Amino acid sequence: MLLNSEIVVELHNAWSADQNNPLKGRDNRPIPSKSEFEIFLDTMFQASLLQEEGKNVSSSVAWVSKEDFKKYELPKWRHTDLCLYFDTPIEFTAKNLAKMNGIANGNSGALLAHGGIGSASFWGICYFETGLETIGSIPASVECSRHFAPDCPTITILGIGSVEITRRNSRIGRIENGAFLASHADVLSYAMVGKYLLSLIGIETDQESRCYKSIEDASIARTYLSCVEYLIEILSQRKQGATIVFVPDSDKVRNYFESAWRVSGTLEIDVLQENKIRFSSAKDMSGRDLGSDLDYRICLTRL
Repeated sequence: MLLNSEIVVELHNAWSADQNNPLKGRDNRPIPSKSEFEIFLDTMFQASLLQEEGKNVSSSVAWVSKEDFKKYELPKWRHTDLCLYFDTPIEFTAKNLAKMNGIANGNSGALLAHGGIGSASFWGICYFETGLETIGSIPASVECSRHFAPDCPTITILGIGSVEITRRNSRIGRIENGAFLASHADVLSYAMVGKYLLSLIGIETDQESRCYKSIEDASIARTYLSCVEYLIEILSQRKQGATIVFVPDSDKVRNYFESAWRVSGTLEIDVLQENKIRFSSAKDMSGRDLGSDLDYRICLTRL
């Protein structure tokens, strides 16, 4: 193994901690063994050092068996398979991964592999939707279809000797300069801080299913939390330190603090959000999706 074997232990511990953290709300999925993580990680790291036709290898692989893919992914996370299956399994090696360079980039697709020592192989390629960015790029999707990224260990090559380990849209950690860098939990997840922020605007989830009670609530919650994340990101970039206080009614507390930058007025995001829900499936005379157009306007309000 090219990497220090301790990195495998650190990755296995990080994955187990993520799986068993009650605040993450993870599905009860089998945790791969340390030997599986070693095969998976070592092969991906070796591939990151190779070139194919003068180009560095760029690829993404999800570690899941065909049986588990059908058992765990299809019932909850995928409307259909949306997969290509290899007629004959391909040996899971860095050389073969280099030959398939560029087939799956991790943004909309991943190679599927699984196995043990001397028997690991690629068995297919799955495709999925990119993550929804409420105030970023304009999202586009088919309402009757759902194809999420696999809920299993996924390693994406970022550069020479650099790989990222993810689970669906969550980053578990990265390998950089021969060391494992574990990621920290996003405090804005619903179970951690999100439920307290959303309670200020009267939105809750169903206790059993952990789902929003309506499509409208889900849309409003995503926009609200995305705006909060954007605010935190901008303040972090300035690196000057800041305190963010959320209050139910700003008018009632306005007289209890002093600020040199106090402002009044509104960006009317709530109005845009209401219209987004109202016209979510409507189109204008040219056939353009009005919901996406409103997403773009919501995006502009962040400026």
